[in-house]
Amino acid sequence: MKPLRVISSREKFDVWLLTMSKDEKNIIAVVNDGLKSEAIAIPGDTGSSFPAVRSVTQYLNAFGVMIAERIKNQFQPLFDPATEVLSPEILAVNEHIKANAGYSLYDAQLAVSEAHKRCLEHKKSTLCIAQLYNTYKELLDDMYLLQGHYSYPQFFLPDLLCEIMTLNRHDTVENPELTSLLDEDGYLTVYRGQVAERMRNANSCTLDRSMAIHVGRAYTLSSSSPTFYCVTGKVKLADVIAFLQGRKEHEVMVMQKNVKHKTKKMLNSEDY
Repeated sequence: MKPLRVISSREKFDVWLLTMSKDEKNIIAVVNDGLKSEAIAIPGDTGSSFPAVRSVTQYLNAFGVMIAERIKNQFQPLFDPATEVLSPEILAVNEHIKANAGYSLYDAQLAVSEAHKRCLEHKKSTLCIAQLYNTYKELLDDMYLLQGHYSYPQFFLPDLLCEIMTLNRHDTVENPELTSLLDEDGYLTVYRGQVAERMRNANSCTLDRSMAIHVGRAYTLSSSSPTFYCVTGKVKLADVIAFLQGRKEHEVMVMQKNVKHKTKKMLNSEDY
């Protein structure tokens, strides 16, 4: 077990990170030992026989609602979107974003913004701990749907990428789907379809050559060019910024300077 740092403005409590072993044997041992020593008590225990619970999942199924109610009663949210409305200030900010960026904030983002606003009305500072990497991927997808490309340099600023690369390991270097595709030199083969001769500012590639050809052919329709390039390159998993699967294009985001051993082949769109 590993103790975690807890930041709470209301109540002091401890949080521990527990890694489960095979068949949850270490969890079972903790529960059994804790019950024997009375360090652990079962919520709502009436002295009756304990239900047939053989895993953490079964425990949560049996007592999850009770645990959730205790948490709900113990912590009072700064803003409850189910019962409260957003303030005029947050709505005005969202309208400004829609007018200038072309999209609206998600409901969850609006709720968090409202909570921070309320907190700042009484305190000088506030802290937001969020799933930055998942939000980053969602914004990339949104940007592509709106623009048809990833043209905003703000998404690839060094400071932001440095932070993203510390949060994406589960999706890149520790992702079995990607590690299974590595060649004997430890490289991932990526492809890109494009009309332009150079890959300048082209940070999007695919793991599927047929998808690259499909994208390249689509570019010929909008550029009136009869030919396109299918570019092949090699990438280290540690250099992959994000793995996007929302559009089922097996897409990886990577800075072009990190794509090695590039080759390209000119293809005629009529052949595909």
